Amino acid sequence: MHFGMPVSPTVCILLPVFEAGATLHACLRSIERQTFPNWKCLIVDDGSQDQSPEVAESFAARDARFEVLTQPHRGLVATLSSGIERSSGTYIARMDADDLMHHDRLRAQVEHLEENPDLAATGCHVRVFPRRELGPGLRA
Repeated sequence: MHFGMPVSPTVCILLPVFEAGATLHACLRSIERQTFPNWKCLIVDDGSQDQSPEVAESFAARDARFEVLTQPHRGLVATLSSGIERSSGTYIARMDADDLMHHDRLRAQVEHLEENPDLAATGCHVRVFPRRELGPGLRA
């Protein structure tokens, strides 16, 4: 299925990527499955030498809501800055390339922000995985 890019997305998902080939496909699938449809995902590849650019481009080729920006490796802060400069929409949602997004995350966060206009940001509960590999501090 191929979606057109919303003219003005409600949410711009800012996704910095560096050497995330092992996790990026699952990450992007979790974004693709959002119940809230009016989003754009800006994938900012920070000079990856693995298969990350190809994975990102494959999603962008079939769904215009994914946009890929590539740059030479400059680190996370510079990558996020590049992404913020290119972001559009009412809200920015941060995502990491080794995370999975709950299918209802964007809907719940947009709804929460719109019901509470005095808020500047909102977060969500996280579940760290795989649990068996976590140390006692992270488990707590």
